[in-house]
Amino acid sequence: MKRPGNSDCKMLAMALSAGLLLLNAAGCANRTELPPPAPIPVRTAEVRRADMEQQIAYLGTVHSEREILVTARLQGSVTRLPYREGDQVAAGDPVVELSAPDLHAATERLRADDIYWSSRLAADRRLALSGAIPQEQVAATTRAAASAAAALAEVEARHAWTREPAPIAGVVLQWRTEPGQHVLPGQPLVLVGGTAREIRIPVVEEDLRRGIGPGLRARVTTGGGAAFVAAVSEVAPAAHGTSRAFSVTIPVPPEHARDLRHGESAQVRFLVREEPDAAAVPLRALVDRGVAPHVYLVAAGRVQRWPVTLGVEQDGWIAITPPPPARARVAISNLEALVDGAVVFAVADDEVRP
Repeated sequence: MKRPGNSDCKMLAMALSAGLLLLNAAGCANRTELPPPAPIPVRTAEVRRADMEQQIAYLGTVHSEREILVTARLQGSVTRLPYREGDQVAAGDPVVELSAPDLHAATERLRADDIYWSSRLAADRRLALSGAIPQEQVAATTRAAASAAAALAEVEARHAWTREPAPIAGVVLQWRTEPGQHVLPGQPLVLVGGTAREIRIPVVEEDLRRGIGPGLRARVTTGGGAAFVAAVSEVAPAAHGTSRAFSVTIPVPPEHARDLRHGESAQVRFLVREEPDAAAVPLRALVDRGVAPHVYLVAAGRVQRWPVTLGVEQDGWIAITPPPPARARVAISNLEALVDGAVVFAVADDEVRP
């Protein structure tokens, strides 16, 4: 049998190579190129700069800083209330007038006693000068006359109690009686307060631990439309027990005091944390909030993963650091489909507001 020579081997190798090339070409002709992935549609919102505030809201009540309750000092009937609630009064102005028939009767009786003993004393002194009566009788009459005069002076002084004066200059805050009403000693008549105003707010102990305390700023809005920012001046215990409560006081700026009425309700928002001029994004832009919070910045048709530290949350927005570039936009939809560098088709959502 004839062995193949070198020339035969070379020819076989060339034939095999040619066959492989033909197979390769056939495979390449049948393979189609895959299209690039379609862009992911996302809605976007602009990163805003805003003063962010963490608030605790309560309902408070308007009071005067100084309040004095005028009470009856004798028994009688209310005959006149010269001022209405809200009227200004000066210190000493009569705010309640009473009729006290018993006091009038006692005065007439003691006045008669005083007249009698004064006349009796004068007569006894004349009789003593003539020796008709001893000096001891004159001394007794003198004591009786002095006692009658003192009793009359006392009851006449009580007549001033029928006209109760305003203890301080201020405002009639609240009537506790009405004309014709019979009152007894110690019964409340009228509440008078100074012109300075304050807001008193009942607060639970848990919120004190969250930061409510002296010096903390609060936004106050009243039913009458007044709005201002003031600081807490005092925190005082209001009750004891398993659930302790505290009374928080906020002074009202003088320029707003005249517009507030005693007993008026006021909405108070304690600013327990503030971040002025913070970079803020919608809450729905956050990804992995509890683990590795981040947002996706959108620019030039792609997204960039932007790790963030979270700050104050307010009205559906949240402050973030580090701040993204100025006027950056973040994705707020299809977040689960995004990865760093993904191609997106972005649509601005101009209705998103901080």
